[in-house]
Amino acid sequence: MAINQMSQAPPAEQKGSKVLIGTGDNRLQDAVYRDGTIWAAASDACMPPGDSQIRACARFIELTAAGKEQDFDLGQAGAYYFDPAVEIVPDPSPIVGGNDLIAAFNRSSAKEHVSVVASGRRERQDPPNTLRIPVLVKAGEASYLVSATNGVDRNWGDYSGAGFDPLR
Repeated sequence: MAINQMSQAPPAEQKGSKVLIGTGDNRLQDAVYRDGTIWAAASDACMPPGDSQIRACARFIELTAAGKEQDFDLGQAGAYYFDPAVEIVPDPSPIVGGNDLIAAFNRSSAKEHVSVVASGRRERQDPPNTLRIPVLVKAGEASYLVSATNGVDRNWGDYSGAGFDPLR
């Protein structure tokens, strides 16, 4: 089963500094399995709609025993999305069924310090190959300037995390 090709994401701009942030490579960074479905996430290079520049985007892939179900990049014009994490949230209703997806990742731009955002999709409601508009979880507060070499900073971090409250 083949997935779409992934490319090394470019380093990310950040507010208040010319130092670029390393966004990691394009290996899978997170994967989760539930009820016959695997969702995986990675950083990827893409050109978001309405942009003219290649940016770091969050890549999401859904696999089942039947094959590849979804394989898409999530990006935003002028912004960089990187270090995505995923979690499958089981639907508590046996009548509705399905598993929903939640995702957490980092976002930065020339106008925003690195921040944490979250998104997701309802399996039975949302169109394939889409996530909902990301919402801000925690705004960044300062530029990231640790260990800069050659104008490109070391990676912001290798991983993010996503989880759900099983008692909800």
